[in-house]
Amino acid sequence: MAKRLTIEVEGILEEEVLSETKVLKSNAGFYIGHEYFDTEMSSWLPYNRISDYFRTRRMAETYLVASGKTVAT
Repeated sequence: MAKRLTIEVEGILEEEVLSETKVLKSNAGFYIGHEYFDTEMSSWLPYNRISDYFRTRRMAETYLVASGKTVAT
């Protein structure tokens, strides 16, 4: 489930829509983090990384489930 986050950037309040905590992938490997919805591009983009990198999706999913933040899909 997505959540809304209001942040201040250079004195201007902006609202971000963040994804649930989930497994994401980059060139460095798999990691746990969030995505945000960019309305100008109409797509989800990486927002943050809240874990180290994992070599496999399965390792990241196991970590995510053990952390209790959400259920991996």
